[in-house]
Amino acid sequence: MNTLALQGSLYELIPIKSFRARYDLPPTFGVAYFTPKDYVGLGSIDGPSAGLALNRLHASVLSRVPMQIAHADLPSVVTRLADYFRVEMDMANSAIGLQPQEVEFAVSGFADVTHKYAFALLRARLTREPAPDFKAIYESWLASGVRVLETPYPYAADGHDWQVRVISHVYGRVGLIVQTEADTHYLYDPALMCPAEGFMLGLLQDICARLATAVE
Repeated sequence: MNTLALQGSLYELIPIKSFRARYDLPPTFGVAYFTPKDYVGLGSIDGPSAGLALNRLHASVLSRVPMQIAHADLPSVVTRLADYFRVEMDMANSAIGLQPQEVEFAVSGFADVTHKYAFALLRARLTREPAPDFKAIYESWLASGVRVLETPYPYAADGHDWQVRVISHVYGRVGLIVQTEADTHYLYDPALMCPAEGFMLGLLQDICARLATAVE
C-alpha cells in the first residue's frame, strides 16, 4: 500500500527508513515502538512445513477454477472457490497454527476480493471492455479497511516534540502519521503487518487472472 485515502484525500506513504534518515532517528522508531505486537499464540508461515502446506493450498485452489465459465455462473463459481479455500485453509493450518478467527479472516478476505473482481469482470464482459485491473481492485479493497488510531502517541526525544498516530488496514498495522513541528508525514512501515499478505496477494492475483481467461 503506497497511498492512503483519508477523509477524501489521497496521501503518499513514504518509507519509514527515509524518514528516520531525514531526522536521524534510531531504527527502533516505527510502528512497533508505539504499539508492540504480542506474538504469543500466533501462527507462523515460517519453516518448511508451513511453506509446503501453503504451496499445496495455492495449487489446489487454483486448480479448482474451471477452464470455461458462463457469465451467469461466475458468482456461484467464486462462492464455491471460497468454500473450497476454507477447506484447504483448515488442512494447511495444521502446519501453520492460526487461531480460528485468523482463519475466518483469511476466508473472508478471499471471498471479498474474488467477488469484487468477479462482478467487475462481468461488467467488463457485458460492455466489451478489457478485463479489470486486479491491482486496482485489490488496493481499493485494502483502502476500504484503512483505520487511523485517533488517540496520538507523544514522541519527545532529541529535541523533537511530535504526535504520532498508527495506521492499520485489514492485514494489520502498516504505518504512521507523524505530526512534527512543521508538517505532517505519512509513513509506510510494514514491520508488523501480517506476513501472509504476500501469500494471499499472490493467490488472489492468480485466481483472478484465471477467472479472466475462463469467462466466456
